[in-house]
Formats: sequence, structure tokens, C-alpha cells
Amino acid sequence: MTTETSPAQRLLNNLEASETFKKWKTEHQESIASHFFMQIDANFNSMGQWDIGYFDTNSKKVSVFTLNDAGNFEIKATDDVFASNANKVEELKLTAKTLDFPLIIPHSLKVIQQEYKNLENFLGNGFVILQTLEGQTVWNISFITKQLTFLNLKMDAETGTKVASSNESAMLPNNPNTVSEDDISKLEDLEPKKEN
Repeated sequence: MTTETSPAQRLLNNLEASETFKKWKTEHQESIASHFFMQIDANFNSMGQWDIGYFDTNSKKVSVFTLNDAGNFEIKATDDVFASNANKVEELKLTAKTLDFPLIIPHSLKVIQQEYKNLENFLGNGFVILQTLEGQTVWNISFITKQLTFLNLKMDAETGTKVASSNESAMLPNNPNTVSEDDISKLEDLEPKKEN
């Protein structure tokens, strides 16, 4: 008897059955699947392969696997997790009901049309992450807009309903991704001084 699985679960199963993963797993016994990541264009089209992240609960590092051009899995990178987020990384929970990304797109477009109509024609490239946040598996979709804002949609991975959305300026001082005048002056202090 075959158990029904989602496309994401099948991809994860294929990765975990690969020799590359099995060899890696012998040295990372305390790792958990943490996310799927893919860059997308303004029309939600893929700009590459899915990256699959595994968080090692001991080392607090994320290893990323991807499919190469030959269709084999390879380790792409191992990175530190931002210290404030290291304790918040949750295991990715997938079920047979987890919707494939193409099925989330119409739901996302509806939110954009209803709540961010002025941005419809101003989306730039972005990325999508399938992850579990506070116990709920979501498609976390982000775009940089041509108005220099970050549009973010979090969509329930099983129902396609909106969990949260925001559109924040990339230039506001309260945005942690911007550089403050104080930061700039600190950087200027580090520049080598020209001798006269």
C-alpha cells in the first residue's frame, strides 16, 4: 500500500535516500530538515533548483543540499544561523496535505491584488521558503519591490490562506536591514586616512 505524500515530501525523501545525504548524516546525527528555499522572479517563476536546508542542533549550523545539473544531490553550503535565530529553528513539518508551490501562487496573487494592488506591477525578484514557524508550516514569500520595499507573504502550507503579510521600506531607520548614520560614521572611522 502506497502512502500519499506531497511533492515536497517526495523531494525530501529522495534527498534522504541519496548517498550524499547518508554520508553527511553520519556526522550530523542531530540534524533536522529546516526549510526549502528557491529564488523566484516577479511572476513567481523559479530561478533555479530547490535548496533544502538541514539544521544541526549541536553545531547550530545549516547545511544546504541542492540538485546539480546531472540530477544528483550535492552539498551546496554550510552556514552559521544568526545567533538570535539559532534557538528558533523548527523542524519542517510536511504532510500529504502540504500544497506544492504552484498551488500557493493563486492564493498569494489574491492577497497582493486585495491588499497591495499598488505593488502589482512593481514587484522585483524574490525568494520563497517553505518552513515551520511557531508550529505552523508556511510558504514564506518575499519580493523586493521597485519602490524599495520588502513585500512578504506568509501563506498556510496546507490551506493556502494568508497567515501574515507586510510591506516594509528598505530605507526606514527602524528596519534592521538598513544602515544607520551612526553605522556609516563607524565605517568611515575604519577607513585608512590619507596622508598629506
